[in-house]
Amino acid sequence: WVTPEENSKRLWASGRINQDGENNQCSILSEKSVLEIRAKYALGNTTYQKLADEYGVSRCNVGFIIRRDTWNHI
Repeated sequence: WVTPEENSKRLWASGRINQDGENNQCSILSEKSVLEIRAKYALGNTTYQKLADEYGVSRCNVGFIIRRDTWNHI
């Protein structure tokens, strides 16, 4: 027997679970959209809020993407 935490670690380590990016069933964005968000923000003529409104996500979510707290695999 193992704890639920240990079981989860084993599933991730074995590669049977992959919930990065588009593979996550709750994902709203595609990899293409994430790259577009980063590129538009890098140009310096937009804000987190404008990008959030354009892509239908929260301002915090845009910040996570730009800082690579999420979607860091691309």
